[in-house]
Amino acid sequence: MKQPFHHLARGVLAKENKVLVAHALGQKNTFLPGGHIEFGESAMDALIREVREELGVNL
Repeated sequence: MKQPFHHLARGVLAKENKVLVAHALGQKNTFLPGGHIEFGESAMDALIREVREELGVNL
């Protein structure tokens, strides 16, 4: 069976020598903020949308 392919946009958000990372409950890994790119959406627009949705912050 074919595995689905996911297009993701992730970004490095840094301030005062600190980098924001996310951690999913029940998982061991951390990852950069961002998420899936919707059909027809640019990576930059997806990153801005995801950060706005998840953090309530405008880039």
